[in-house]
Amino acid sequence: MGLLSRWGEGAAFNTWGVFAISYATGTLHLARVPVLIAVTVAALLMAVLLPVSGLLADRFGPRPVYASGIAAYGLAVFPVFALFNTHSITAYALGMLLVFGVIHAWFYGAQGTLYASLYPARIRYTGLSTVYQLSGVYASGLTPLILTALIAAANRSPWLACTYLVATAVISVVATLLLRPRPLPEI
Repeated sequence: MGLLSRWGEGAAFNTWGVFAISYATGTLHLARVPVLIAVTVAALLMAVLLPVSGLLADRFGPRPVYASGIAAYGLAVFPVFALFNTHSITAYALGMLLVFGVIHAWFYGAQGTLYASLYPARIRYTGLSTVYQLSGVYASGLTPLILTALIAAANRSPWLACTYLVATAVISVVATLLLRPRPLPEI
């Protein structure tokens, strides 16, 4: 279940941190430097908000924080691509700030604790690493290729690709809710 739970996070990161750059510059013909600035500012915002996600995970538990963040990602995909398709760098930057800066931080900050809590201490690192690395192949690595193929198949329209991304979010939310994490001992 952990591997499926991570699908949305991997797809989201490689959509916003990798694919969105080539989509903006290649398909939308936005200037490269403002696009890179938008992605960098969104990543910096994410870095600032990650501890907030950690605090929320400490207070409410990592599973509800992660699942709600992944659900927010799924809900934001279509509206953010609609913003991108205005061909405005301002709209693009606002979309990136929302999905990469705020929403990605929301679930990413809870991820480590969630997956660590799936395994007893004697195999915790192995279990966590297995979930993260194996899911990285399909959840992260293949995402830009899949999105590019879906957009090409849809005559340069992003909506089929958006449907794929929403599907990754749905799968991840369901899998996350089916996880049975253990309480981690206080140190």
